[in-house]
Amino acid sequence: MVTKMFGEFFKELRQKRGYTLREYCRTFEKDPGYLSKIERGKTAPPIKESELTSLALSLGLKENTEEWNDFFTKAVLSSGRIPKEIMSDENLLGLFPTLLRIVSGRKFSNDKLEELIDVIKSNPAWQNYL
Repeated sequence: MVTKMFGEFFKELRQKRGYTLREYCRTFEKDPGYLSKIERGKTAPPIKESELTSLALSLGLKENTEEWNDFFTKAVLSSGRIPKEIMSDENLLGLFPTLLRIVSGRKFSNDKLEELIDVIKSNPAWQNYL
């Protein structure tokens, strides 16, 4: 289930910082029932950027880091949306359907997906997007 992607990531970050769910919610005045549903993939993460920013900052994430970017990308994808970075870039948006066709319907192992990511990362044409 796609909604689990963000929830599991959030839970991992929370636990890495030494918080139980209840401690985290008490400390940052969050609803434990709501966050529990997010962590278990039963509900999508918040859509409002201000709410996501509040969660990210409460976890000690720093802007413009890989963790920060992963946090927001996973939240958007878990909500069934396409990240705004893709939607606002005509060149990337034009390539996106091709990328989806390449990976959809095929059973890629994790190793093969990592290999595809490495190929993309090493291609100079993609450097503006990394």
